[in-house]
Amino acid sequence: MTEGPKLAERRLRLEPEEFRAQIRMYYRKRKPTTKNFYNFSSLGLKDLEKIKVYYYQNLAALEKRKLELIDIENKNKIIRASYELRKKRYLEYKDKNIKPIIDYIEQATAFLNQSRVNYLSLSNLIGNSVKWEGNIYADTKAVKEVISELERHRVLLSQYEEANPFQDYTELREIKVELPLLEKKLFRFGGVSHYVSFKSIDINFIELCIKSILDKEVEKQKEIDEIKARGAIKESETRKLAESFKRKYPLNRQLTILRDCPYCAKLLDKSNAHLEHIYPVSKGGKSTSKNLVWICSSCNLKKNDKTLSIFIKTHRMDRDKIEVHLDFLGKEY
Repeated sequence: MTEGPKLAERRLRLEPEEFRAQIRMYYRKRKPTTKNFYNFSSLGLKDLEKIKVYYYQNLAALEKRKLELIDIENKNKIIRASYELRKKRYLEYKDKNIKPIIDYIEQATAFLNQSRVNYLSLSNLIGNSVKWEGNIYADTKAVKEVISELERHRVLLSQYEEANPFQDYTELREIKVELPLLEKKLFRFGGVSHYVSFKSIDINFIELCIKSILDKEVEKQKEIDEIKARGAIKESETRKLAESFKRKYPLNRQLTILRDCPYCAKLLDKSNAHLEHIYPVSKGGKSTSKNLVWICSSCNLKKNDKTLSIFIKTHRMDRDKIEVHLDFLGKEY
């Protein structure tokens, strides 16, 4: 990867370690972000099953959360009812004990405002004035009584408010819990990481995709079973023909032409001779005189259902000698 002119210039200015650190940070920021995944029809069975499990796990959590919210809402109804009751009792207490005091204080304050004098006329009232809370009032019996009563009512108002058993009604302490947003989950499809959101999953479509894949696998397995069944029937028939060929082509007839095993040149006799298909039955070989030959039991075990060419390569047999023997016996291979 060639570096641009800016990176080359920076490399010359910075220390090697500092430059490498900045390069790592640069490419880390340029790293592509993981995208959301939506093409569920392109997934295989295992990946679809993972999506299905993820969906139902979140669905169960969501249902559980809804039940929790119902329970919380029922509790909040009790809290609101208690709040309304305390509010009602607070208003009753206020109307009975506090409102009369507040009304008196307002009336007394209005009366005092009417009796207040300014500094211009103060010279006319020297010795005949009362100073209270920064204001000057005419020194009359009525003013003094009102001031005394006003102070007493203020103390009384403070006492009633502190003694109010329902004063905390103003704060409604409901339980506030909301449904959490369902987080995305990171999956890896085909070697690439993707996020799958719960809200983007159409579970009916996922189920349909899974059913389609399973149906195809069932059909494929049926075809394999049918092919195996036909092969088994064919092999059984071929074996029966081979048994009949043993009677028609006994070992002694081959031994009169070649006394050794055509493959390994080992001496043949009745104790170790097996009738073998040169081209295997499992691969379509037929039980004909051209495709059947007597060989030793050791070679028959090694060859099994291999073709002659693979058998020679696998066990490093002498191809030329084997071909000479088979040609001599009039076989096809």
